[in-house]
Amino acid sequence: MKIEECKYKDIVGIKLSTERVVAIVLPEHGGKIASFKKVGGDREYLLQNKSEKYLSIDKTSDYEKGDCSGFDDMFPTIDAVKVKSVSGEYFNYLDHGEVCRISFDYEVKEDKLVLQYTSPMGYCYQKTFLEEEGKLRIDYNVTNISNIPLDVLWAGHCLINSEKGGQLNFAFSDGDEIDYVSDSSDKFKPFERVKFKKQDFKTNWDEKLKFCNKFYFATKTPKGVIEYTYLNGDVFVMEFDNKKLPYVGVWQNFGRINDSYCFGLEPCTVAYDTVVNAEKYGQKEIIEVGESLKFFIRLSIK
Repeated sequence: MKIEECKYKDIVGIKLSTERVVAIVLPEHGGKIASFKKVGGDREYLLQNKSEKYLSIDKTSDYEKGDCSGFDDMFPTIDAVKVKSVSGEYFNYLDHGEVCRISFDYEVKEDKLVLQYTSPMGYCYQKTFLEEEGKLRIDYNVTNISNIPLDVLWAGHCLINSEKGGQLNFAFSDGDEIDYVSDSSDKFKPFERVKFKKQDFKTNWDEKLKFCNKFYFATKTPKGVIEYTYLNGDVFVMEFDNKKLPYVGVWQNFGRINDSYCFGLEPCTVAYDTVVNAEKYGQKEIIEVGESLKFFIRLSIK
């Protein structure tokens, strides 16, 4: 994999070029994957903010008022929440998590880009970018360096561009159940459970009706893959470790946020946006003292 410094809008990025894809990573802005294209191609598969300058966020910023683009990591939560540890100590988990808001230390090791951050909350977060069969692979290693177990949620926040007539595909079957946790159109009530229908995810929208919603599949995914097929036949493929990321959430934005049309692909350790909500559904991810949460994600175009 070729690794070189580049410019992304008005900030510094790192360009990663495999045999098949080209990505731009922003180590100083949460380790975001800001851009993802085919080698020699012009189509941008990740959502881009229309601002000419990159809209950074800090620990007090509203996430949606930032760049709200590309592929961020959400850890240790999605929604802001106060969590009580086993020792009785409380942690305030930030909206969309801490990781998307921080600056990583980074270095190039042979043909890999390694990002690392040590949190005052007591964890060391490392992500390594490498090439695997022309795909972009990201290896994650989150280690608990505190003296108490950490109750956490990890989820991807991969915003992909959508188009009318495109098709979002999952490893689930018609009739499987999904839970809507939010819906600005009021078609679905909070945490309403409905049956999944593949045909409902052939992309279509009415420009006069702008809304967004969020849902989770109620059961573990049988396979670690989500795909989006474009009209020209291109397929954006996200593969992931479904043993460590067994649940799948999807955010659908049809013009409501930043006047954009996209899907947020969110494989996760536990679902329902917070560890508090997840526990109500019998889901829990604990990183014990000295232990690590390890998993991978692969991105490609076919």
